[in-house]
Amino acid sequence: MTSETNNINNNYVVCFSPTEKHIIEIKKWVYEEPEKTGVRFHYNWNKIESAFDDNRLVTIIHRKRAIGFATFCFDDDYTIYIVIADVKHSYRKKGVGKKLIKELLNHFKSKGILVAYLECSPENSEPFWKKIGFIEFPDPLNDSNLSGSRNKQLYNILTDYLESNTNQNADERIELWNDEPYRCENSPPTYFWNINFIPGTRKLSIPIIHPAFKDWRMRWTIHGETVKDKDCKAKYFRRDIDMRTFIFIEELPII
Repeated sequence: MTSETNNINNNYVVCFSPTEKHIIEIKKWVYEEPEKTGVRFHYNWNKIESAFDDNRLVTIIHRKRAIGFATFCFDDDYTIYIVIADVKHSYRKKGVGKKLIKELLNHFKSKGILVAYLECSPENSEPFWKKIGFIEFPDPLNDSNLSGSRNKQLYNILTDYLESNTNQNADERIELWNDEPYRCENSPPTYFWNINFIPGTRKLSIPIIHPAFKDWRMRWTIHGETVKDKDCKAKYFRRDIDMRTFIFIEELPII
């Protein structure tokens, strides 16, 4: 471990309960730095302040001063969306942002969160996010992205999950197309999962977690016989799986 890494671990503290003093410090440098960095998060100050009021702001502290922060919100019981993240200019490229985000993700993983996602804004933040494990959302065939944002979207799955398109012996299978049913009726699935269960249960031995547009086609088969398909979209599986920006399949009902 390098001395720089030791310094980051020992001298910088991630705080999940920031104080009024911290938010005042953040406001000062957020408003001062656009001339140096070109990043204009002060335009979003109301969102940052609202996140502080709602306990949705995390800071990283050095020598009792807030030198970085991240704001977040919850899509559902499984998903966290990182809204804004920034580090004071003089502390960048020192591992501060990495420590902040890693500890944020570990904290929410311990609370049962399965996925974190975000939008790359500014665009030059993309290498940082990819370096710490975020990957790009798949593109739907109809060229509409998952949330309607113009910014590139990245996500990070925080737990073990079943990889798509992996062949294994199984009686049941979930298939997903990255388009609406009427446009891919005769096409093979874009993603598929051959699933196994914990013995004596209908709980998957490894859960399926995958980004999905709500109108994408899904099919569920048992022994090659279709259980759900036709005009079935991801959103219509709602009683059987949890669906927002991602599909989460941890258990399936008895048919």
